Amino acid sequence: MDAMEPLIREHRLIRRLANRMEQELEALKNGVAPDLDFLDAAIDFAEIYMEEAHHAKEEKILFTALNRKEIAVDHRHMIEEFVSQHRASRDLALRLGALRERCRQAEPGALGELIRELRDSVAFYRQHIAREETYFFPSAAKYLSSGELDAMLTDFHEFDRDFLHNKFEALLEKFPK
Repeated sequence: MDAMEPLIREHRLIRRLANRMEQELEALKNGVAPDLDFLDAAIDFAEIYMEEAHHAKEEKILFTALNRKEIAVDHRHMIEEFVSQHRASRDLALRLGALRERCRQAEPGALGELIRELRDSVAFYRQHIAREETYFFPSAAKYLSSGELDAMLTDFHEFDRDFLHNKFEALLEKFPK
């Protein structure tokens, strides 16, 4: 398996979210009330799956491995840009959460802001993913030896296993013993 495949597989799920966001956007433009359950799910997906799993893997494993290497200046700048975009993605989830509440309360102007936010989110996710997959991942893989790529793939699998364990352990810690 290619070392970047787990990240690309995760991108497929993020694309599915973007597609569903686009469907919601079209429904809103056609006068359908916001699907608040979908917005809840989209926010959870962004906060948990994208941030705590996907972005964490890119930053803690892939980018860390590359930062130990002598890489081209434009690739180093791309890493910085991607980290910045990951922060922007967190902010986007927060804005969607605030808009969800404003829509729940039928606050004036909230629907228009939600439409803009969904439109911008879809474009943001698609552009970010396309840039990583078509340019960055293939270039990044060239800096790493086959042994380093194999180790990274192992680290991705370990991260996933630990992520689920840690996530649910933290969930249970919220409840008194």
